[in-house]
Amino acid sequence: MAYDKNFIAGNPVELPIIQGRLKNKIAPLISGDGHIIDYAHHSVAMNKQRKFAFFAASNINGKSWMAINRKGSFKKDEKAILPQYQFGKELYDVIRANNFSSNDFEQGHLITFQEVLWGTAAERKKAAADTFYYTNCVPQHERVNSGLWRSLEQYVLKTETVQ
Repeated sequence: MAYDKNFIAGNPVELPIIQGRLKNKIAPLISGDGHIIDYAHHSVAMNKQRKFAFFAASNINGKSWMAINRKGSFKKDEKAILPQYQFGKELYDVIRANNFSSNDFEQGHLITFQEVLWGTAAERKKAAADTFYYTNCVPQHERVNSGLWRSLEQYVLKTETVQ
């Protein structure tokens, strides 16, 4: 199940609506059915010009959250949208090539691997795998991705699991 606006009973939270001049920059789905890419426990809308997400939204269920081993590496989602509407490995290869050494950027999850690890074992496995599409990825400076941002992600996850 993708992002569910009615996940919090009695308090629907709608996905953002992309309007105005930005509407022409929405990457359409290959299926021709809208522009929201639905993954397990989260959804994404892509900007076809910038090749990054306009937004990503997830549901977190701390009551049925359970850790699993992190497996996966990012890949393009060529089932949902055309490859030309998403950056992939080529972006990170260019960053490395121009520096002739390792760079300060990492592949940062928009929807974290951990926050979607809830539900049945099969749902957790699918949700975890779905976070490793480049549609759910942006370059993040290593100090932010591994430091401040990770701390914020862990705070949100641990606060939700305690309730």
